[in-house]
Amino acid sequence: PAEWFSDDPRLGSRYQIYRKKSVELGMTLRELIVDLARTTGHQWMAGTASQVADRMADWFESRACDGFNLNSPFNPGGFALICDKLVPELQNRGYFREEYEGTTLRENLGLPRPAAVVDYAGVRG
Repeated sequence: PAEWFSDDPRLGSRYQIYRKKSVELGMTLRELIVDLARTTGHQWMAGTASQVADRMADWFESRACDGFNLNSPFNPGGFALICDKLVPELQNRGYFREEYEGTTLRENLGLPRPAAVVDYAGVRG
């Protein structure tokens, strides 16, 4: 019920998301718990690799996001489906790299190598 919830915006966006799901969408406590377990509070998508790629590209192109964190829909095997089906679809559309430019994470993030640091024993690392 709406009276169980506060309208106070200081409670944060995650609180407001669950308030909306409960009050406006009528989700039960059980449905909210399943939703949280499935999505950790974020959007979730289901469909073919092409359908999911369409939605991801739409969000990206409309600047609704600047990237995605992907979670396996089930285990075992769910992550393999993402890698084997969705990633190639995104690569074909130019939304996912096929190779890295550098050989280290630092190079791929465009970060400079820090100067050597002297450790407690006086040895330069």
